[in-house]
Amino acid sequence: MERKGYLFVNSVNITGRLTDSPSYRKFEKEGGSVAEFTIAHNRRWKSKESDEWKEDTSFFRIKAYNGLAEKVKEKIRKGDFVLVEGR
Repeated sequence: MERKGYLFVNSVNITGRLTDSPSYRKFEKEGGSVAEFTIAHNRRWKSKESDEWKEDTSFFRIKAYNGLAEKVKEKIRKGDFVLVEGR
């Protein structure tokens, strides 16, 4: 669907720390693989009403496939700070 004056972008950047080491599975029939992990992203802001600092944590479940899954399995562990770019 195309609309004049609108730009449709499907991209996301997430930064944070791994809550646990990635899980990894290999699919025997298809020959592919998947690595799954969760990123915790902390956000801090100063409240306008009370002038106090507040904090919120969001959790993002990430899946990486095939060649990228292999790299994830080898390179990152629990507690590592990562930047994930995707769609």
